[in-house]
Amino acid sequence: MARTPTEQNLRRWTEHVLAENRRDLERLIDTLADDAVYEIVPLKKFWRGKGEIRQFYHMLWTAMPDVKLDLRSRVADDQYVVEESHVHGTHSGPLFDIPPSG
Repeated sequence: MARTPTEQNLRRWTEHVLAENRRDLERLIDTLADDAVYEIVPLKKFWRGKGEIRQFYHMLWTAMPDVKLDLRSRVADDQYVVEESHVHGTHSGPLFDIPPSG
């Protein structure tokens, strides 16, 4: 059975989240389009493309080795997936110009 582009996007994002939870960076990066963009809205920070997103995860996992992302909502269509998450963990190193807070 053929899947719609939106269903394909949601399936790929599910694969992405599973790779993220396993800390499988290569699989995680493989789930992204070449022109993917990560944005942290409150901080007005952007990472564009697979190279910058790879750096984002290195930075995140170094600063918060036990980080967990709890999905709050997800919206998708044929062109994009947007996720809202609650991020929590031990902030043991600098992250996005924010000093460690424990």
